[in-house]
Amino acid sequence: MTRGLRALSKSPGYFALAVMTLALGVGSATVMFSVTESALWRPLPFPSPGRLVLVTDRDRKSFSEGAPVKRAEFLAWRGRARSFRALAATGWGAAHNITGAGLGERIQTQSVTANFFATLGFAPTLGRDFTAADESGGGRRVMLTDAYWRSRFGASTDVIGATIKLDGEVYTIAGVLPKAFHLDFTSDPDLYLPLDLSPAAGLRPRRELGVIGRLAPGVTIAAARAEMEAMGREPAGRDGGDWTTNVEDLRASFNKFRRGPLLLFFGFAVLGLVVACANVAALQLARYAGRRRESALRIALGANRLRLAREAMAESAWIAVPGAGAGVLLSMWGLDGVRKFMPLGDFVRSEQIQMDAWTLAFVLAVCGATVLLFALAPVFSAGKIDPIVALRTSKRGMGGETEKRASVFVMAEVAISFVLLFAAGLFMRTHKSLLETPMGFDARHVAAMRVSPGGAQRPASGEMRTFARRVLEAAGAVPGVGKAAISGGLPLQFDSRAMVGTATRQAQDSLARIISPTYFDVLSIPLLAGRPFTNRDSETAPRVAIVNRRLARKLFGAENAVGKTLQIAEGGSAAIATGEADIVGVAADTKELGLNEIDFDDVYLPFEQNPLRSIYVAAKIGGDSVAADAAIGDIQRQLRGIEREVTISDAATMEQRLDEGLRGNRSRVFLVTLFAA
Repeated sequence: MTRGLRALSKSPGYFALAVMTLALGVGSATVMFSVTESALWRPLPFPSPGRLVLVTDRDRKSFSEGAPVKRAEFLAWRGRARSFRALAATGWGAAHNITGAGLGERIQTQSVTANFFATLGFAPTLGRDFTAADESGGGRRVMLTDAYWRSRFGASTDVIGATIKLDGEVYTIAGVLPKAFHLDFTSDPDLYLPLDLSPAAGLRPRRELGVIGRLAPGVTIAAARAEMEAMGREPAGRDGGDWTTNVEDLRASFNKFRRGPLLLFFGFAVLGLVVACANVAALQLARYAGRRRESALRIALGANRLRLAREAMAESAWIAVPGAGAGVLLSMWGLDGVRKFMPLGDFVRSEQIQMDAWTLAFVLAVCGATVLLFALAPVFSAGKIDPIVALRTSKRGMGGETEKRASVFVMAEVAISFVLLFAAGLFMRTHKSLLETPMGFDARHVAAMRVSPGGAQRPASGEMRTFARRVLEAAGAVPGVGKAAISGGLPLQFDSRAMVGTATRQAQDSLARIISPTYFDVLSIPLLAGRPFTNRDSETAPRVAIVNRRLARKLFGAENAVGKTLQIAEGGSAAIATGEADIVGVAADTKELGLNEIDFDDVYLPFEQNPLRSIYVAAKIGGDSVAADAAIGDIQRQLRGIEREVTISDAATMEQRLDEGLRGNRSRVFLVTLFAA
C-alpha cells in the first residue's frame, strides 16, 4: 500500500485529477441512489410493513389503475372479509380554518376510521385513540400530529381534553400521535378527524375512501385479492361497468407512478459514474504505458508478476477510496440541494430522503468495483509484456494493445456522454415547448389568495354571497387594482368536478369552476361565443353555465352550444346542485391542472347560484410584476378588515404559481444536464 501511495505522490496532478473525477461520478450516483432508495425501495415506517395493502375498486372496461371506494362497500368488506386482520379507511384531505384570538389559520386535516392508527401499528403517545362511537357522525374529536402539537401548542401535555374551533365548530383534542408516525405514502395533515360512517353518510354514492388493510397471518396478497374479487363481483354497491376489487402492496401502489422517472434519472447517474470510471481507467492505462520500461526491467530482474498486480491494486485503492469518500461528501451537499431546490412534493416519501446504511453499502460496492476496474487493465497489460522487446525499444507512450484498450475506454466515454447529451437536449426542448405552450389565460400582473370566513362550518348560502361581495369590494378598493374576481380555484389548480351531459348524451366527468362575472376579464380568458355571467345571474334567476370549447364540441359537435340545456347529474361539491342549466357562453380552453396536461372538459358556474365556503380572490394589478407582488400585502390588509376571524392563505402572483408549476421540469433539465456535463 505504501509503495502505491509513493508512486502516486510523484504525480500529484494526476492523483488529484483521478480522485476528483471519481468523486464527481460517485457523488452524483449516490445522490440519485439515495433519492431512489428512499422513494422506491425503503420499507414503510410501520411495524411489519410488508403486510400492509391498498384495496381499491377497478373498472376493467376503462382499465383504471384503481378507484376510491364507496362507504357502503367499505362497511361490507370490514364486516365480511376474512383475509385481513384489520381494514381501515381514510377520506380525502381537507382544509379547515382554526380561528380564535388574532388571525385565523388554515390547516390540513384527514378523516380516518377509528382503527386507522392501530392498523398501521401506532397508538397515541398522549390521550386516547378514536373509538367506534366517534364514527357515528357526532364525534367532535381530533387527533394532533406531533409536529402540529409542538408548533401550535408548545408540546404542552395539558392539551388533552382542551377544545379548538374548526370552521367555527368546537372539537375536543382526544390525543397526540407519536413523533415517528408519518403516513409516508402521502403528505401528513396537521390533525386527524374521525371519519363519519353513520347511516346518513353511507347514503352518499360518491367514491371517496382509500382503504388500507393489514393481512391476517399466513394470508398472501394473491389470496386476499381472490377473496376481494369474489366479493367485488356481487352487484351490491356497484354502479355499472365491469367492476372488480384489487389488492396490492401499499408501498408499491403509491410508488408505481414515480418509478419510471426515478429509475431513469438513477440510470443517468450510473452512466455518469461509468464515464468517470472509464475516464480514470484510461488515465491509468496512459500512466502505465509510460512505465512499461520500468515494469519490464523489474520483470527481467525477477519480479513476480503477481506482486506487480498487488501494487497496481494498491495504487487503484489509493484512488478509489479517497474518490469514494469525497463523493460521499459531495452527495451530502447534493442531497441538501435536492431537498432545497427540487419539487419534493412530486415524489412520494420525499421528506424522508436521506443517506442510510443501504447508501453506504452502495458506495462501498462502487469503491470495490472501481478498485478492480482500475487495476485490471494494467494487470492484463503487464501479463503480456516481453521484457526483451520492451527494453530494446525506445518508443515512449502506449503500446499497440494498451492503445487499443485505451481507445475502447475513450469510445465508451464518448458513446455514453452522447446519450446523456442527447437526453439533455430532449429535456431542454421539452422545457422550451412548455414555456411556449398556450395556456389560455394571461398570468401577468395578477395576484391571488384564498380567503375563508370565520364562524360556522356551514354558513347559510346568503351569508357566503354577502361575504363574497365584501371580498370583491375590499380587493377592488386597493390602489392599483383594476378588477377583482372570485373563484373556487385558480387555473393549474383543481377546483371541483361535476357529471354533466345533455338529454341525449350520457353524463361525463368534467372539471367545474365556480366563478364571479369578472373572472374571464381578470385572467384574460377569451369568450368565443355568447356572454359572460352578470349580476343578473342571481340565486333567483334561471340556472346558467358556460362551457369550454372542448366540452361544447363533445356534447354538441359543430352546433352552437349557446342556448342549449346542460344536465348536471352530480356535483363534486355540495355547492353544485344537480339539475338543468342553460348554456349562455363558450370559453376558450385553458390549462387547468398543469402545463403538460391535455385540455379538459370544463364547465363554469356562477358563484351567486353555487356559493362556496372557501374562495380565491384574484386581482388584476396595473403596472409590472413587482407591483403585483407588492399589492399582495395591501390586499391582505384590506381583506382583514372584513371580519376579525377571516382566514387568508396561499397568497402569490399567478406568475409565481406558473414558475412553481415549471419547477419540476426545470429540475429535471438541470439534473440530466449536470450528468451530461
